[in-house]
Amino acid sequence: MEQKEQVFLAALAGLLHDIGKFALRGGAEGASRSWDRQAEQDYKYKHALLSEDFAERYLPPQWQGQVKFAIGKHHRPHDRLASAVALADRLSAGERADSLSDDSQREKQPARLLSIFSDVRLEAGEDEVPQVYWPLKTLELSKTHLFPEKDYGGELWKEYEKLYGGFVAQAEKLKTAYQNDGDIAYYLESLLAEMQHFLWCVPSAYYKSRPDISLYDHSRMTAALAVALYDSPSLSDEQLAAFAQQPERVEDDLVTLVGGDLTGVQSFLYTITARGAASGLRGRSFYLQLLGLVIARYVLDQLHLPVTSLIYVGGGNFYLIARREDAARLPEIQAQVSRALFNEHQGELGLILQARLLSGRHFFNGEIRHQWDGLIGQINAAKLKRLEGLEVDLARVFEPHGVGGSTPQQCAVCGREHSGIKPRRVDEGVEETVNKCPVCESYEDLGKLLRKARYLVLQPVEGEPPAQIQMQAGRGWQAITRQFGYAVQVLEKLENEATGILFALNDEAFNHRLPRPQCAMARYLLVNVTPILSEREHAGLRGKVDQLPVPGSVKPLNVLEAQARGIKRLGVLRMDVDNLGKIFAEGLQERATLSRIASLSFAVSLFFEGWVGEIARQMNEEESQRLYSIYSGGDDLFFVGSWDMVVEFAMRLRHDLNRFTGGHPDIHPSGGIVLVGGKYPLYQAAEEAGAAEDQAKHHRWAKNGIERQKDALSFLRMPLAWERFGFHADAEEEEDTAHALMLTLKQIVESHENRALIGKLIRLHELYQARLEERRKSGEDLNRAGQIQVLWGPWNWLAEYHLSRLKDVPKDDVEKIRRRLKQENFRSIEWIGLAARWAELITRERR
Repeated sequence: MEQKEQVFLAALAGLLHDIGKFALRGGAEGASRSWDRQAEQDYKYKHALLSEDFAERYLPPQWQGQVKFAIGKHHRPHDRLASAVALADRLSAGERADSLSDDSQREKQPARLLSIFSDVRLEAGEDEVPQVYWPLKTLELSKTHLFPEKDYGGELWKEYEKLYGGFVAQAEKLKTAYQNDGDIAYYLESLLAEMQHFLWCVPSAYYKSRPDISLYDHSRMTAALAVALYDSPSLSDEQLAAFAQQPERVEDDLVTLVGGDLTGVQSFLYTITARGAASGLRGRSFYLQLLGLVIARYVLDQLHLPVTSLIYVGGGNFYLIARREDAARLPEIQAQVSRALFNEHQGELGLILQARLLSGRHFFNGEIRHQWDGLIGQINAAKLKRLEGLEVDLARVFEPHGVGGSTPQQCAVCGREHSGIKPRRVDEGVEETVNKCPVCESYEDLGKLLRKARYLVLQPVEGEPPAQIQMQAGRGWQAITRQFGYAVQVLEKLENEATGILFALNDEAFNHRLPRPQCAMARYLLVNVTPILSEREHAGLRGKVDQLPVPGSVKPLNVLEAQARGIKRLGVLRMDVDNLGKIFAEGLQERATLSRIASLSFAVSLFFEGWVGEIARQMNEEESQRLYSIYSGGDDLFFVGSWDMVVEFAMRLRHDLNRFTGGHPDIHPSGGIVLVGGKYPLYQAAEEAGAAEDQAKHHRWAKNGIERQKDALSFLRMPLAWERFGFHADAEEEEDTAHALMLTLKQIVESHENRALIGKLIRLHELYQARLEERRKSGEDLNRAGQIQVLWGPWNWLAEYHLSRLKDVPKDDVEKIRRRLKQENFRSIEWIGLAARWAELITRERR
């Protein structure tokens, strides 16, 4: 048998080694033999027998015989593959063997999956972290099945039976599709997608273990390790068998943890200069995500590893498990990728590949978190010399290059020279033109394809990165993906003859999946929200907006500006999770295992690469489409839109992240929003939003006498803690926020046409801010303990004076504002001033 198929069979054995646990909970009956003393001696646990039965019933027959005994006998291994799966199982779980059994009988109540966030501990105490559980539902974003809840003692058997029945039905379809001339690589990827869909919410163990790792994550990590162990030429059969007995004592290097980082992402995404660049910005952003995906798969292909070896890819990063011998191959693979990226982007984008060898003991007692953090440190250090390995090629960089001649050959979007530059439309449907290069135009075309995209297709092709650096003009996104071995298509509909890896981009597309022998059908999480100009909107904006594009076009930024409520401005938002690196490095503490880290990675990507897009889509459907997703990957996001809607989106995101983490006090985002005009350079707005986000991350505030930092939003150049801006974990206290007061002031203006109160509050806040800045400069803003002191001043009694003299405003509204001003020893002037400015902007058009 070819080595490639052997590797994929090892992955298949690892992936299905515990599927019998799902069968047990799903009520599967009719095991191939009675569960008696002899069966226990042969299999040790009943779930192992059921796993073997599953393989015999539902695997395509050409692969059954090679893997079913390794699946069934992984607790009683007697050959190399079974020993590799047994060792991989122990390393993936990172727990002792006596804690891994899960053969609870039919009468014992099964458990829900505990949220991985319930394991995270940073500043919060043990009793402050909520213990919440995922619902037993298939993975569908559109049905809002993503939010955990407190466990309850209700009957769960029916929910398990429904899930298992759905999984078995899909396994039978896969068997039928692949049993004749099916490709094992495509079968493996399709099976992995089905396990994600059905098993993301099913605990891998619960009877003697904490039920916080999904069977999906544990199984895929076991598959990754099984391949690396089984196919390692320097690990003997005897070593694998011996190591499987007590892996926590093994000092030998067993596998390699590989990390990849795409450098230059921020610069590439945000350095865009031309008006109209927004029409291609979405395509440019997706290109970065696509590039990370394709490069990760190129590394897998070069190392002859299956997709199950990939732990995570997103946000310009990827991590995978490889053989211990593979570490030596990474420098050359990095050089291959770097040359291709250099030729296309002239050094703006690059790749860092780093490796960390892991011994058996690294998988136990939380040690894996230190190795993961150490790998990230290696990557960050390598960024300082990211062209290492290309020294021979770099001489070409200093040779004369460029287009030359007297005719301007500079792209108005990216600023680079290119021989193919010619006048092209600023925006789709607009007659005005600027000079654009074919590369930037290719990003615009990609952005247009994404509007109605339902599928992403990766078709393997014969491709090879260049052997040397050549200072040539870029050729566009499709050319470079082919160099990494994949022709890529973005489609609204699938053609019947489509082959390769077919990624569904939404629930509807995935629910209509139909397995075929020469393709894989999987799910790709993608935030893909693009506002489209409707016929009705076009008619209403005609004559009011310059260079209005035709209906059906992507809304340019000046249209989003014109559709803003109140003052006509764009809102630009950048946001990410506070302390995410620390959460991965320290948050799981002694509970850290490879499977838990994989679960945490998957959970973060599920929210930021999945649910964030659902929030934006729902908001665009609820009113006119005024939100535009530029980028959302890893935990980082960049949105533009009508300013009022961007602010509401940020608050909804903060609220839903709190729900998604079960209200975890240590997991929160900080962000920055800036308001700009529709013709303002977007790259400059992105930089300013980034500066505002940084301001929020350095914001210091107090709660219950304890000083805190981060968990804030900077808006109108004013950072404010989320619980005072517009989100509060305690719903009863949400009325004491800037958002709630803004709505009160807005109502006063709309109902009584009285703007006097807004103006007075703004001036009082300006007085407060001026005095506060003076104190900061003189160093008088902190007490001896280094805590921020309350600032008293004339605004305290002036506010009371002005409120008492207000006319034509309901007394109840005045009393609410008076009460809020007195909160926290009059410190509330900080957020009341922001609320007044906010209300002034949202009602500006009524002046």
